[in-house]
Amino acid sequence: MSTFDKVYSYFGKVKKVTLFISGISIAIMILLISLDVILRNLFSYGLPGSYEITESILMPTVIFWGLLVTYSSGSIPRLDMLSTKLNGKAQLIVGIMMILIDIFIYSTMAFYALNRAITAMTDGAAISAGGTLISIAIIFAFVPISFLLVTIEAIFILVKSIKDKKVYYSVDNENEAMQE
Repeated sequence: MSTFDKVYSYFGKVKKVTLFISGISIAIMILLISLDVILRNLFSYGLPGSYEITESILMPTVIFWGLLVTYSSGSIPRLDMLSTKLNGKAQLIVGIMMILIDIFIYSTMAFYALNRAITAMTDGAAISAGGTLISIAIIFAFVPISFLLVTIEAIFILVKSIKDKKVYYSVDNENEAMQE
């Protein structure tokens, strides 16, 4: 096993944790919404704050913790229409440039999201749910962490693409190299 594979296997464990967090959040969201609908229909009284909790806590948790797995699976659309028409070397160059653009975009988003998260934590961002203020400052921390993890995944994809001289959408073995 190469050093690259060993390091990426540790990162794979991080991906499993993010998938677990996202999955648990989806399960809680399903239960909360279902319980709220049942209570509203049977007793004409819903759970106080369930909409706000779902909207401001659970949905961002699902989306931002699930972003790494979505990106690493290669299911986020990429602009590969141009590069598939090129020869092998040009296709590699354009593919690597697209990965570098991904790295730039996600790292920039991580930087600005970190600034926003610091502001939210400093100001004590909160939502009113069921007549109670609930702090959501920690939710703002998920955003830069998520974009940073996607940036790291893109760097792994870049290294693998350069090492194998093929453009990949994912480091995982089950994902094929970009078609030539």
